[in-house]
Amino acid sequence: MPNRPVVDRPRPRPLPALLAAGALALLGGQARAATPVEAQLLEVSGDQVKLNKGREHGVGVGQVFDLYREARVFMLPLTKGEVPLVHTQERVGRVLVFDAEPTTARAMVIAREQREGGTPVPLERGQIAVQNPTITPPNRAPVFVGTPQLPAVAWRARQELRLNVSNEADDPIVFTWRATGGRLDHERTLLPANTWTAPPSAGSYRVTVEARDGAGNVARTAFTVQSNGLDGARVAGLRPGGRTIGGPSRYARVRDVTFDRLRNTPSRRYILDAGVGWGAEPSVLVEQPERGRDWLARLPVSSYDIRALAAASPSPSAPGALYCLDGKSRSVLRFPFGGEWGQVFKRAPQVIGEPDGGTGNARFQDPIDLALSSSGDVYVLDAGQRAVQVFSPEGTFVVSFGRPGTRSLELERPRALAVGADDTVYVLDDGRKAVVMFRGWRALGELSVGGAQDELVGLAVDPFTSNLFVLDRTAGAVRQYTTDGRLVGRMGGEPGTIAHLSAAVRLRMEPTRVLWVVEGDGAAVSRFDAEGGAFLGRMQAVEFSSSVRVAGLPGGGVAALDRGDRRVTCFDQDGWVTARFGGKGSKPGEFTDPVDIAVSQVGDIFVLDAGKQQLHKFSPQGAFLELIGRAGEGSSELTGVRDLSTVNDRSYLLVTQQRNEPNFNLFDPGTGRSDRAWGQLTGEMTPRFGCVTGVTGRLDGRPEGQGQHSDKPWFWSVDEDRERVFRTQYPAAPEAALPLTFDEISDLEPLASGHVLVVDRGERKVVLLNPDGSVAATLATSDRLQRPFDVATDDFGRVYVFDEGGRRLVVELEAE
Repeated sequence: MPNRPVVDRPRPRPLPALLAAGALALLGGQARAATPVEAQLLEVSGDQVKLNKGREHGVGVGQVFDLYREARVFMLPLTKGEVPLVHTQERVGRVLVFDAEPTTARAMVIAREQREGGTPVPLERGQIAVQNPTITPPNRAPVFVGTPQLPAVAWRARQELRLNVSNEADDPIVFTWRATGGRLDHERTLLPANTWTAPPSAGSYRVTVEARDGAGNVARTAFTVQSNGLDGARVAGLRPGGRTIGGPSRYARVRDVTFDRLRNTPSRRYILDAGVGWGAEPSVLVEQPERGRDWLARLPVSSYDIRALAAASPSPSAPGALYCLDGKSRSVLRFPFGGEWGQVFKRAPQVIGEPDGGTGNARFQDPIDLALSSSGDVYVLDAGQRAVQVFSPEGTFVVSFGRPGTRSLELERPRALAVGADDTVYVLDDGRKAVVMFRGWRALGELSVGGAQDELVGLAVDPFTSNLFVLDRTAGAVRQYTTDGRLVGRMGGEPGTIAHLSAAVRLRMEPTRVLWVVEGDGAAVSRFDAEGGAFLGRMQAVEFSSSVRVAGLPGGGVAALDRGDRRVTCFDQDGWVTARFGGKGSKPGEFTDPVDIAVSQVGDIFVLDAGKQQLHKFSPQGAFLELIGRAGEGSSELTGVRDLSTVNDRSYLLVTQQRNEPNFNLFDPGTGRSDRAWGQLTGEMTPRFGCVTGVTGRLDGRPEGQGQHSDKPWFWSVDEDRERVFRTQYPAAPEAALPLTFDEISDLEPLASGHVLVVDRGERKVVLLNPDGSVAATLATSDRLQRPFDVATDDFGRVYVFDEGGRRLVVELEAE
């Protein structure tokens, strides 16, 4: 059957249905009440008033009321009761309702009338309030109400942070969080809530929060949180975490991503995973960060050919639903939420559109994308018919729009669809390299967004600024445009960098204004900050060789040095790759023979290079900064380097060397200065290849006390032959070996608390030692930990073990 153009006219619908579908956008206003509400003032308190009518009488949040004294109100008949005419009155002001109870409502004053001389007309009980339906309420900026007063907590304690914010109920807000110390679970949230974990250093820390609403209004607040530090800290054991970092990606083969959209519900992510490899099956992964970093539901969808997703958030009147574009039936499947997650796809879905497709209204020839409006209407982009079809939330066909063609405002090769916060519909046309804008189902205009060489495959719209983001597969980048067509930003790095987008196929916007890019034809997902364009991380498969050294990042996460391919890969707490750098070579930032890795207090990354006998210093983002140390035989120079560690508070770097004397060298990570060299170990304690060391306790690096130990720290080391651990408190002579037996020690790492982890590769276990050298706990091998090789820890007790048996796994544990 030839491809017939879709009729660009709506089917006849009752007026209420048209209004629900968004036709009011054509009028540029809001629905007017049939009869404006008249009320009286019950209370007056400063700039707030209380009305004697509420929801039961038609009063709602956001309505505007004009206030009159001694008023008699009449309604002009020719306006159908929409415009009030008031006689024998004096208008005193205007208020905006911000809270509506069943029989009363509260409103804030947004305008005051003044008498001669500038004196405002007083507000009094008994004055009449008449709803003014012709006024569009102003958008109130968010206001933080009070700040939390929180007690001091111990190291690693998790403190709930909850704020109160006054704003319109339906106005979306994104909260951005920062802390001067400790760790926040989330950098951005949709709710004014977060969790702070106390750091090991005692003191007061400042948390700042920024709230930005849909109109771009910004409010800020700050408050203090306190940590008691390590006083009385106990680490009683090691708890298997069960999560792997590195190796296969958390997502196998991604087709699409979507999100919940409402402010007053926890944000959830829905990842459409096509599955790859033996035994894998297509599924939808549901992630809900607010319920914990490990919370995940995997819902099999093998009986469908799902190509795209859209999620309707739960509301007081509906449980929400997941809309799935099914390529097999060429229809949209609606799966209501409710009950156990595992049952969602076991229920028969509601089918939207005529099954088996076709041409014409309510039929799809080649559906490729879908999106939801603010009222829940379903928009489906049909590349075959080069049009958009609209359905009500219940699945009733509403209208189709879009005209096939190669001229202005026509669609030649549509590739993606997005709906803005004001329900403007945007269609990306790769054929004409343009974005066509529709409002009220009519084409309003278009923007030129690319050149002939570009392949445009993805589109997203900022819910706050309405800026457009266009994904260019050829350039491996996302370009940002204003609504008047100006190019104002670009995201994506140069080829060979971690931020470069290769084989990109889909672009989505998270409600927190984070852009998700599906790339590698689904093999990876990258995230960018839509506001600033910063790269936030990539979820991808990372395979390791059998020789990997790891170092915990202070705020959480791990840096892994793969000696096989001479590269460093940094992961955040959730397993997203945040940086990747290094490589074989002699240029700055390249390695000849890297042997170990460590991280300072501020997150700078150091790699010990045995080929250069120096330390490479990198920023937390992987930018090369400088070389530290100098090769040579002098006491402050480096030769025979074998191991790199940090003091447990990360204030100093400790380089272990295989040489006659001295064996150890302390470096200040900030200045790069060698502060002290010491140690004349002989016989069994002579460092060898693989010798490991650690330091617990503070060191004083001030100029007047260079190299002096402020509280006599303990130095831990391993002997050459018998695999024994020694514990020495400088400047005393080495003590006898600890009465512990190991088979083959491959690493030793201090915790912030002063405890020490020992990895026994031979006996396949990790041993946790108390500061006094006694055993606190032993973690034997398991299905998730086959042959431990190297260990690292962050400042909050999380322990990362590289599993040599898996060759690709970094397994996370947690100190209890």
